[in-house]
Amino acid sequence: MQITVDLHSHSGASGGVGDINFDDIYKAMRLKGIDVYGTGDCLFPKWLEYLKNRFTLNNGLLSAPEYSQKYFLLQTELIFTIPYQQPEDSSLFGTIDTGKRKSWHNVVLFPSFAACEETAKLLKKYQVKNTIGRPFVKAESLEQLEKFLFELQSIDPDIEVIPAHIFTPDGAFGSNNPINNLKDLYGSFLPCINAVETGLSANPQALMMIPQLDNLSFVSFSDAHSGALNRLGREYTKLEIEEGAEKEISCKKIIQAIRNHKVKKTCEFNMAEGRYFLTGHRQKPNHTQPFYCAPDKTPSGYKCPICGKRLTIGVLDRVYHVSQAQNEKERVWGQSYGITRSWQTLVPLIEVIAASTGLASLPGKKINQIYRQAVSNFDGETALWETESEEIANRLENSQVNKKIINDIIAVREGLFKFDPPGFDGCYGKLVIGCR
Repeated sequence: MQITVDLHSHSGASGGVGDINFDDIYKAMRLKGIDVYGTGDCLFPKWLEYLKNRFTLNNGLLSAPEYSQKYFLLQTELIFTIPYQQPEDSSLFGTIDTGKRKSWHNVVLFPSFAACEETAKLLKKYQVKNTIGRPFVKAESLEQLEKFLFELQSIDPDIEVIPAHIFTPDGAFGSNNPINNLKDLYGSFLPCINAVETGLSANPQALMMIPQLDNLSFVSFSDAHSGALNRLGREYTKLEIEEGAEKEISCKKIIQAIRNHKVKKTCEFNMAEGRYFLTGHRQKPNHTQPFYCAPDKTPSGYKCPICGKRLTIGVLDRVYHVSQAQNEKERVWGQSYGITRSWQTLVPLIEVIAASTGLASLPGKKINQIYRQAVSNFDGETALWETESEEIANRLENSQVNKKIINDIIAVREGLFKFDPPGFDGCYGKLVIGCR
């Protein structure tokens, strides 16, 4: 049985996140076609208490009668930070902080409220302040972090730690105090890492350039900070889970699918849409224009030619740097390495509609109306993108969707789009439909 999951989100307890309403989340899950969604911030005391009062926990998943056939999995983001050991050549390709610490984000999945409560006690033991949605686990050595991770795992064997958006600046391989080997961050716990999250600015093709990731599962989640249709489910993962006699979805089956390479496919942003795809600087008060560049055009020393300050190193640059650092023989972009991967590149439908209509308000009332009209003849947006172009056109015509919008949706389905400019330095790429 295949299910569609999006297991990385945030509650209002995280910075940069507004109020989260599960009624809105449920409506978006139905429109998108998401079966299981991450709760976000499940270790934050007030949010955990709310989840316990709001939902029933069965088979490790949260549910409510009014949210028919949709489930929630207990999930948080943890930020680990350890003293930074600078690789010999890191000054060539990253941003070195004088504070000499490496911090990186991780998605953590939990099978029960009890596991969350015991983990909260573990945070207290390690003097971690549990006063924000995504706690900072500050270790004074790699060995101390290893100890913390093994104690976390001992709480429940179904707790899963997944390096988040692995190549963005705050990811494990990110440009902020860069490293070239995950063992520098996880030490002896590394064999317990079963998967990595691709992130919006990378995809499986990019991650296949890294030998250390050859035998890990790749998962894609939205990292949503709201239930908006251009955020929730913008990336997702299809898993093949064991049906069993009762044919029920469970947390354990989801964890087993991730660990046992049962990822049927991931659905990804085009890398160029992601906020950190290329190296660059967004337009600033002392800039006459924004500046971005591909790896082979990067200025010497990564100095911005406009303001002279250090550029924000993009994902594509970091992919090539880590690949070269790990390889005796250079890997070729476009070739497959490691276990078999399957993925689909897509653009959130609501973004396609906004670009087609020229309506700037996203997600505005008019765009939402067209979106609902478009997905009404499909089992959610995920099903629309998996349907052949001719069938999409036929169904949308029956739904009386505007012909130009239909043509633009088909163009995106067939890969006739690009992002100009592409994403860089925290700015999303701008969608242009009708050309490769």
